Amino acid sequence: MSTPALASRAPSPAPLSIGQASLLVAEREIISQVRSKAFLVSQIITILFVAGGIVAMGLFGGGEDEPEVAVVDAGQAAQLIPSEGLDRVEAVDMAAAEELLRGGDIDAIITADADSPVGLQVIGLDSEPTEVAQMLSAAPSLVTLEGENDGTLRMVVAMLFGLVFMMLSITSGMMIVQNTIQEKQSRIVEILLSSITAQSLLAGKVLGNSVLAIAQAVVIASAAAAA
Repeated sequence: MSTPALASRAPSPAPLSIGQASLLVAEREIISQVRSKAFLVSQIITILFVAGGIVAMGLFGGGEDEPEVAVVDAGQAAQLIPSEGLDRVEAVDMAAAEELLRGGDIDAIITADADSPVGLQVIGLDSEPTEVAQMLSAAPSLVTLEGENDGTLRMVVAMLFGLVFMMLSITSGMMIVQNTIQEKQSRIVEILLSSITAQSLLAGKVLGNSVLAIAQAVVIASAAAAA
């Protein structure tokens, strides 16, 4: 039997499924981007910008002043109040101390509390004065004169998460468009479409760039936490 006859009977390779083709395209997208100097340089600049900004804020933001507190009728539990780290402001009675607190002249009021395990109570204006409480030698009870106001913080955190998500989405979309244009100009797309379907090509590009976007977010968040 001749060799050409044997070759003609050899089984042809099975075509790739949509999932397999998409994974191959995604792997190609990730490898090509990681090997790109422009991608690496942009990531390094972003990480340095984020980490450097946080470090600069810590270095040049100035030292924090000692919390100002008014100690009113602390009784025997006054020995738990440290002599250093807190700037004491004189207050005749609780009414005077509350007036100082509402006016922003002090950060908290320290007074006796029979229901507290340590006999002390730390009073803040609209948020619990945890910074003052942490400086005491024991954990007191915490209360506020007004309702706790954390709505602004929650709104800012939600806005920041939304901004990061939007930036990552835009960056990932731009990368897909840019890579597609480059591959179209170099006719790589035509070669790929001769082997896989357009659906597999698009799915792989979206998957690969999504993985890259998530990896960028993790790296940037790690750099920010380290800084």
